[in-house]
Amino acid sequence: MDIDILNQVEMIKSAINNIDKDYYHLKTIDGNKVRERVFCYELYHQFRILSGDKNPFRFNGEPDKRGNSQFRTNHQRNPDFIFHVPGKMENNTYVIEVKGKYLNSEVLKDFKTIDIFITHYNYKIGLFIIYNYSLDRFSSLINENKKDFINIKNKKKIKVLCKKSASAPIEESTLFNIL
Repeated sequence: MDIDILNQVEMIKSAINNIDKDYYHLKTIDGNKVRERVFCYELYHQFRILSGDKNPFRFNGEPDKRGNSQFRTNHQRNPDFIFHVPGKMENNTYVIEVKGKYLNSEVLKDFKTIDIFITHYNYKIGLFIIYNYSLDRFSSLINENKKDFINIKNKKKIKVLCKKSASAPIEESTLFNIL
């Protein structure tokens, strides 16, 4: 794997580690809620603090692919983040999906999105970030529904990052190793 990609993944991991516990469960009038958008906004903020503005690559949140002539109609998905050089297809580096709670259909949709971006649009790797779960718990949930994930082509290129809590270490694997 390219050293720049490894450095960027390490920067993502550092950004995740800088996210305060209040972003894992948002305090609301009805109690604490898992709010993926709140976590993602803070991840974006922490990454931008670490990366600065001098990098030719951009870390973009939820790029809308509707109307983009490079994307087939059935591939016009909006991943949580992409790391790429805007306006070019040859420097697509990684695609990221984030989840704060496990719902099999949503997790499967996210893995399919990552797989499409790697297979058809030259992204080198995919990152699936799940917070509020240990790697053991996430692996167990995935394997309960293993048959749903069989058709994901790029299992070895999808890195899974699990962070049970703000104070827990990041645990990582590939989708291939989890299955």
